[in-house]
Amino acid sequence: MSGTHPDVSALVSAPLHRAIDGISQRMRTRTPRNLEDDGLVSRTVHPTNPPSVEYGLTSLGVTLREPLDAMAAWAVAHAGDVAASRDRARRAAVGGVPT
Repeated sequence: MSGTHPDVSALVSAPLHRAIDGISQRMRTRTPRNLEDDGLVSRTVHPTNPPSVEYGLTSLGVTLREPLDAMAAWAVAHAGDVAASRDRARRAAVGGVPT
């Protein structure tokens, strides 16, 4: 795919959209287009019936992998802490007891 990093596999639009629950069709369309405008992904439309769209990271997009991987690792490592904080906040809101 032209303009994309060769080490990054492409994401095909339809399977990607099916994999993301709870997000409107508008946002599933708008977000990749915004990322394309920002130069982070490239978009290739294939003349199939129905048309298929393939996305891939650009060289600039690849530079985000390391910081995003670090953020994802942090989220996994601290998921329990975040959940506990949310539970305390919910209990305080319901019972009026500060945490």
